[in-house]
Amino acid sequence: MKLKSALDPHGPEYRERRAAMLAKLAELDAEHAKALAGGGEKYVARHRGRGKLLARERIELLLDRDSPFLELSPLAAWGSDFPVGASVVTGIGVVEGVECVIVANDPTVRGGASNPWTVKKSFRASDIALENRLPVINLVESGGADLPSQKEIFIPGGRMFRDLTRLSAAGIPTIALVFGNSTAGGAYIPGMCDHVVMVKERAKVFLGGPPLVKMATGEEADDEELGGAEMHARTSGLADYMAVDEPDALRLGRQIVKGLNHRRRGPEPGAVEEPLYPSDELAGIVPEDLKTPFDPREVIARSRTVRGSTSSSRCTGRAWSPGGRACTGIRWGSSRTRRACCSGTRRRRPPSSSSSRIGRTRRWCSCTTRPVTWSAGSTSRRGSSSTAL
Repeated sequence: MKLKSALDPHGPEYRERRAAMLAKLAELDAEHAKALAGGGEKYVARHRGRGKLLARERIELLLDRDSPFLELSPLAAWGSDFPVGASVVTGIGVVEGVECVIVANDPTVRGGASNPWTVKKSFRASDIALENRLPVINLVESGGADLPSQKEIFIPGGRMFRDLTRLSAAGIPTIALVFGNSTAGGAYIPGMCDHVVMVKERAKVFLGGPPLVKMATGEEADDEELGGAEMHARTSGLADYMAVDEPDALRLGRQIVKGLNHRRRGPEPGAVEEPLYPSDELAGIVPEDLKTPFDPREVIARSRTVRGSTSSSRCTGRAWSPGGRACTGIRWGSSRTRRACCSGTRRRRPPSSSSSRIGRTRRWCSCTTRPVTWSAGSTSRRGSSSTAL
């Protein structure tokens, strides 16, 4: 089935919607820039002055050359009292040809300490890794929980360590590359990973530092004796590898991934084809007022390859139209709301046949191991409208 577009890219309604959408995207770009800036110029300069790489620089050196990095939850903590990005960078990247979930603490933001949004963002990355069986690489430099908000972290934060054990039990490799202080809760991350690399004279892993030890026991010990890379590599056995510097640690991390013999399950992507209509027109489809319905088929025609696609159950119901399409060479199942379900000024729910069609779409995607996307452009009984794929 070939989708036909009724969109007029030269009309006043399109131009108005496009201008509003581009303004919203500019706002998102401005917030994302805050996450990219980390803790700000002062703390970035101090971090560089110590001869250390930034979190995103570490990720870039870890990934295969010229390979993409899909950042996850980049705007976490937006609108809260905490910095945008939640002091951690998460995403999916390719290391030695293997797709991996990467979690990198940003030490320029309060020493990489975890706040409530850091925990939620890390949980999301763990869920994605478990569901898709992707190895997890932690780039660790964290002071543990952010003390002013520890009451919101202490209990739910334990799931972070449980997730590491669940991944290992499922046969999904976990790797920790420790670049600096990894104290308190941050010490559990390398302690529970399958493979650990620590940077000589830089990495330090302990629950409490020398001042706390002296206060509690009266014993005097320096950082290296208490939890340095040398001690953990030669005495405790926590470190499997000891790197001479950060680039060497990243090299060892790549070497570990190469030796995993881990391959993604499922079919490989096919050839990439351009959508039937220009994707640049997407910005002018969704109205600024979220209560105004729109035709999601216009979105599908500009985001997926629709040539040769299939559509099922076209003869039943009016609200939903499931089908199969390709996006960047990957076959997807999609289900979308076809039109606003309105009668005059009275809004009503989609026909009951929609539910069975949605169920068939989900079962078809499950049986064929294909992802499924949902798009909605109709108004519900309460007058709200979904405008996101």
